[in-house]
Amino acid sequence: MKSVVYHKIKKFDRKYNFDKFLHINDFKKQIKFFKKKYNIIDCNKLFDKSEQFKTQDLFLTFDDGLKIHHEFVFPQLKKNKINGIFYLSTLPFTKNKILTVHKIHILLSKINSNLLLSYIDKNLKKTMIDQNRLQKFQKNIYIKQKNLNENVKIKKILNYSIKTDFRNYFINKMFKFFFPTLSESRFIKEYYLSEKNLKEMLNNNMVLGSHTQNHEVLSFLSTKKAKKEIDLSLDYLDQFTNNKTFCYPYGSKKSYNKKIIDHLNKKGVSFSVTVNNEDISRNDFINKRQELSRYDCNNFKHGKVFK
Repeated sequence: MKSVVYHKIKKFDRKYNFDKFLHINDFKKQIKFFKKKYNIIDCNKLFDKSEQFKTQDLFLTFDDGLKIHHEFVFPQLKKNKINGIFYLSTLPFTKNKILTVHKIHILLSKINSNLLLSYIDKNLKKTMIDQNRLQKFQKNIYIKQKNLNENVKIKKILNYSIKTDFRNYFINKMFKFFFPTLSESRFIKEYYLSEKNLKEMLNNNMVLGSHTQNHEVLSFLSTKKAKKEIDLSLDYLDQFTNNKTFCYPYGSKKSYNKKIIDHLNKKGVSFSVTVNNEDISRNDFINKRQELSRYDCNNFKHGKVFK
């Protein structure tokens, strides 16, 4: 069985001139390709361990709880009579705050990468850098992404190399520098799904899952903080669904550990997904349910990043 992960799916928008995304027309073509080559399953069946899945079975997942998922993805899934799992980080819903990871995305999509690198070079002090952490993730992150080299470099610095104690401070300062007048609460309404969207999607057989509260690399946190990230997200989603599924932020095997897996089992999470670009075997589905692999959509026909 295969699983596919998507992030941004939309049309070109001049407000986000440098954005990298899968164009909605290519998403339509990819769905058509999947329907012809694979058997797209109902994601609700994944909660039943007794289900017998075949090699050609495939399910779809969408990360980050973005408004464009309701605008562009949801209508296409309904039209094709298929569903998907939408994994959302809950901070925008519970605290009305933009996720730090999305502040990076917004910066990359609206500001020239050379200007961003110049700001980082001038303002990021050497004492804020964790070289050991950066080297640990160097060979495992963004390998499959077809971004510009500058974009990858910026993501690696902001997501992985800054020490945990400084990361939010530095990115918030950088975000404020480039967008001094941006209204966070108004922006959230445009950028993220609303609770009304979530209810409508659930009523049309879509599945909701946890992507933590703040979208942090869980292995960077203390066990106590990592558990809290999971618990806060699951608690929020309890009002919408009894089914529990989880998605690791950043997705690689280095982004979580056994203590996190044990906690997910303790919390009654049926299954969790990574991004290791591998098939899901029968043994994985039965015995490694907290580590089900997904393929990035750009591994398949029509998955080319629009830029």
